[in-house]
Amino acid sequence: TPVEVLQPSLRSLGEPARVLHVGCGSSSWVKSLADFPEVHSVLNVDINSEVIDRMEQEHADDARVSFKVMDAAKLDVNNCSFDAVVDKGLLDVFRSQGSAKVDSIFAELRRVIKARGLLLFVSYSGPDRQSEAMRRACTVDGIEGSDQYLYVCKGICTERVVDAEL
Repeated sequence: TPVEVLQPSLRSLGEPARVLHVGCGSSSWVKSLADFPEVHSVLNVDINSEVIDRMEQEHADDARVSFKVMDAAKLDVNNCSFDAVVDKGLLDVFRSQGSAKVDSIFAELRRVIKARGLLLFVSYSGPDRQSEAMRRACTVDGIEGSDQYLYVCKGICTERVVDAEL
């Protein structure tokens, strides 16, 4: 999937975005996301420390990207702290563990999105396979020339929410 499918949604945020890229692995999206004018910086996280170490070395000369070993089920970041969260198939990986697991991780990803921020989720799973929570929080479009879908989801932060309220 070309990363450019995310650009209109990132542009809609207005100012250059602070992006959290979950389950980054060794994806080409690491560099491509940072190259967008709509993006200020990207924190790339993955549970695999070897991948994170390798990606840190590969991208050591690019101050726009950073890397951290992190479990998407328990993100070690503050509430309402990113303009956008990008997920390319990570939620799909958990689908075999049941809808409660997927919903739990979906809620965790939404927790870290600022008011008016977005979760951008690329998936092979159509809307009929998504939970009620995802159907309520997201719009979905098929990705042209692909059998994937782009879900654009709202976070759970509002202008009045403070850290302690979540």
